[in-house]
Amino acid sequence: MQLSILSTSLALLLTTLLPSTSLASQHEAHVRHELTPAKRALVNREDALAQLSPAVRADIESRDPSEYTLYLNHELQARGERFVGGGPAHDATATWINGHGPGIGNCASGVSITLDDGPYTWHEDISKKFTAANMTANYFVNGYNYGCIYDPVNVAGLRRAHALGHHHFSHTWSHVNLTSGLTFDQIDKQIFLVEDALWKILGVVPAFIRPPYGESNQTIVNYLNSKGYKVVMWDTDSGDAGGNTTTQSNAVYRNFKSGERHLVLNHEVKKGTADVVIPYALKHLKKIGQPSLGLDRCLKGRPSPYKAVGKKGTRDATWTCAGTPAPGRA
Repeated sequence: MQLSILSTSLALLLTTLLPSTSLASQHEAHVRHELTPAKRALVNREDALAQLSPAVRADIESRDPSEYTLYLNHELQARGERFVGGGPAHDATATWINGHGPGIGNCASGVSITLDDGPYTWHEDISKKFTAANMTANYFVNGYNYGCIYDPVNVAGLRRAHALGHHHFSHTWSHVNLTSGLTFDQIDKQIFLVEDALWKILGVVPAFIRPPYGESNQTIVNYLNSKGYKVVMWDTDSGDAGGNTTTQSNAVYRNFKSGERHLVLNHEVKKGTADVVIPYALKHLKKIGQPSLGLDRCLKGRPSPYKAVGKKGTRDATWTCAGTPAPGRA
């Protein structure tokens, strides 16, 4: 009985003497640091917030810390990271993948199917096919390319796909070539507008980005890394954007064998890809026991797929592409 009273008194004393947990401390506790696949340690809140668009950061800072989690990938791509492939470069330090810009070019394990250029008409349908096969789709989406990401049909498709567990990353706002003389301010606009949109629509900020056309150089990669992004390319191309027939694209998948690693490029805006190639690919991958994984499970170190995860927003006057860069423009 005396011990019980002492314990209670000591607890009350500590509660009285110790300072109360500040809101900033609560925010700090909701920041995760990606050190290894098995361990996440607390990191400085400002480091994580500094990598977000101004609009997303302002929104997060206005929220209770229970409403979001921040992620900071500890090991970003560095200039010395070994890339795949080779070829001509836009600057002296770039190493190229399949004739395109530097970035992560393959999976450390397994297979990941990626789909560029959406959201588009078949976004939800493709997602349902992956779900039925118990596999994960990885979308690199634009904000304003084959339509506006804020169009109600696109918002609905994105939300349903995300609810099924599929991933959504950045392919820039207007699908502009980042090596075509853009300033850093223009690059910021390309990535921040996508962050704003996906935060409003899905409640996520992507940590992976794929430059349009696969065009980048080491300066651009370093800059995107500083914004918290891993630059993800591919090592296998279905050829759907280059004119391959569905038969030819199917043949690409038919050559996959159990135990191989593939990071595959497809485009969701191609009807043949949605209707024919993806169903064939999923069937073949299931046959060889090699499911399509989320990129976070395929890449080395299993980095977080998102810089921030929170609650999706409610449509308002800001949900528009008006006044933003038009498709193909900076």
